[in-house]
Amino acid sequence: MIRKLITIIALALLAIGAHAQSLTPAQQTALKTYINGQADLSAAVAIRDWPAVAIALNQPSNPALYVYKSSVSLGEIGRAMLQADIANLTTANTSRLQVIAQFADAGRVVPTADMQSGFASIFSVSGASGTRANLTALWQRQALRIEGVLATCPCTSATPGALNYEGTISGATVQQVMTQ
Repeated sequence: MIRKLITIIALALLAIGAHAQSLTPAQQTALKTYINGQADLSAAVAIRDWPAVAIALNQPSNPALYVYKSSVSLGEIGRAMLQADIANLTTANTSRLQVIAQFADAGRVVPTADMQSGFASIFSVSGASGTRANLTALWQRQALRIEGVLATCPCTSATPGALNYEGTISGATVQQVMTQ
């Protein structure tokens, strides 16, 4: 009975890991082309050191590429808002913030263009430029190298890219991509 349970748990973890690392055929092609074109990865590729390639791809992008975060917590949003700007909110804008908080999925907000526009509108008075700047910075982060390779760019801090792949990549996935 315990062996069956352990086997089931192990298979479930493998399935989760495989799902987290799944790439579309187009992403696999783009990644393989990218890896083959990188001088700093050529030594590892030559000796088929796929974990080393993965380690390099899991580092922050350099030069820095910026992407929109997939979600932001309400707590992070609250910390980005300056108290003076909150004090100056109209009743209508306070209500708009309450509606966003009420309908946030598990206390998280996806920073879509519509959501960003909504927050910019809520803090649109000239005195709220600090909160607007803080929120603009909050919506984005520096991409990992692998994320930047597969992102829809320009990927600058002024115009962050959209994530098409999020997270790290394993040596096993790199091996699969490079040997197919």
